[in-house]
Amino acid sequence: MPNTVAGNAAEIQRLTDAVEDLQDIVRQQQELIDRLQTEGNGHAERASNPLQGLKAPPIPVFTGKSQDCTSVKVKSFIFSVRRMGCLSNTQNDMQLVQLATCHLQERAALWISRIESTPDMPQTLAELQSAMMK
Repeated sequence: MPNTVAGNAAEIQRLTDAVEDLQDIVRQQQELIDRLQTEGNGHAERASNPLQGLKAPPIPVFTGKSQDCTSVKVKSFIFSVRRMGCLSNTQNDMQLVQLATCHLQERAALWISRIESTPDMPQTLAELQSAMMK
């Protein structure tokens, strides 16, 4: 019987030591999480929004010159606006149209200024894309 009690006592001690080791690991991980959140280095924020902090390349300027008015260039411009909208958390259609119109210059800027306060003003990026390709 003494061997069994001694064996159980050794096993209990081994398990107790293992639990204490695990508690130390959990404590260290919690300290690391707390430190990351208080240092403001953005890791905690990125975990909740993986796109936060990413930077898209700048939206190209669209001039409306004849060489810019190809369907490929218009679609590429609209794609860049959508990507920037996604990364800046802009999902509202009218805000995306306004973002796009901020990058119009020369003939394209003149065109949009003429239709801005009319019923012809595009309300979505799809409408803007269609109007730009006319």
